Amino acid sequence: MKSFATDTKNRLVADDEHQQSLTCNKTPHRKTFSCFCVFFIVFALLSTFSMCLASPFPTLEIGILFSLPHRAQEESQKLSGEVTRRLTAHFPEDPTKNIPHISLFQLKIEERRLPQLIERLSVFLEKNTFLPTLTMRSSLTDTQENIFWIVEKVDAETRLNDLHTSIVEIARVYRSSDLMEQVSSTLGALSLDQRKKVENYGIFWGIPGNLNPHITLFYDSGVDRKDQNKTFVSIQDLIGEIAVTPGFVFTAESLAIGKLGRAGNVEAILHRFDRGA
Repeated sequence: MKSFATDTKNRLVADDEHQQSLTCNKTPHRKTFSCFCVFFIVFALLSTFSMCLASPFPTLEIGILFSLPHRAQEESQKLSGEVTRRLTAHFPEDPTKNIPHISLFQLKIEERRLPQLIERLSVFLEKNTFLPTLTMRSSLTDTQENIFWIVEKVDAETRLNDLHTSIVEIARVYRSSDLMEQVSSTLGALSLDQRKKVENYGIFWGIPGNLNPHITLFYDSGVDRKDQNKTFVSIQDLIGEIAVTPGFVFTAESLAIGKLGRAGNVEAILHRFDRGA
């Protein structure tokens, strides 16, 4: 009888140990499965959140800018033609079309909100009329991205900076949650400082304290490199051969809103504010 009880007890202990062994063997799989489920749920929530942030309405990319008087338009187009002729001789491609202008701020906006922005800017400009007189540099600048004709001097520079800051603060409220193509295509390469600017303004250039007035003569010129004949080309040396009218001065024609292309080029003028508005 004692032997039977002892055997029974031993079997129960063995069964219990076996059950614990099975449970322990399953635990890592359960943990792995649970972690996978949590990861999947979090990923799904983040994806849904991102989709919710995207604008459900049609958007367009616009620039708030100074349009140029006829004389400055002609000079810009002449210089742009000279740059294009030299660059395409080495790097055959179709240059980006552009209406010469001086950019103040760029943003992506829902089309339905554009009239609201125009109205808001019109009210502001009624009390803050200012069109700067600009003196251009006597040489062109290669940024290793684009070719600029940079403003050398601004009459009443403080007024221009104040106007720029006010326009940015008004316009940033109307920007879409979607990123501009110029930003989204380079997002992974941005510094922490640039990302912070994107978070606040939607872009990381042309923001208050960082206005660099210029006319872009050629977009996406790129870095110094070998041309189609395997000859190394310095783009600055190439454009340095172009004769630029020294001391070219003009007063901006009007403030305007333009429709932007993928490179930030102006494809069309959507609205032109009156000189007195």
